[in-house]
Amino acid sequence: MEHMEFKKLLIESAILLMSCDGEIAEVEVNELNEIADNTTYFAGMDLKQEMNKLLPQFRKTTEEDIQKFYKTLRAKDLSIVQELLLLEINLRITYSDKILHESEVEFIKTLRGVCNAPDEILIERFGKLEFLMRSTSMYVAKEQNITPKSEDKFS
Repeated sequence: MEHMEFKKLLIESAILLMSCDGEIAEVEVNELNEIADNTTYFAGMDLKQEMNKLLPQFRKTTEEDIQKFYKTLRAKDLSIVQELLLLEINLRITYSDKILHESEVEFIKTLRGVCNAPDEILIERFGKLEFLMRSTSMYVAKEQNITPKSEDKFS
């Protein structure tokens, strides 16, 4: 996947995550800005401009919008590194307000359900978060009628 396309996918996922609990908290926006300021994840992109363009349309995110995003994500051929970045950004935003909202956990479980990275790699990177394990993510993905990329690896 082309780098700029992937960066836009990262921003879209972050904004969808922020909005899935019904509000976009300032601390979550600040966390995304901090990620942009202190990493190269969004290098070459004007994050503030992208966010200003996307935030208004995602302030009233519906379940249909989220499902559309998952289907788009499912069609992409992400590398394991890209999957880890996607999960990292969304986890950082989830934990930024010190409140673990169920809707955010479900969003991340479904993100995980469309990723191929093995549990062992995720445990090494993020620690053992039960909601990131394949069995949990597989259940959520199937419940939402999203076919995991490598269903045979979920056993």
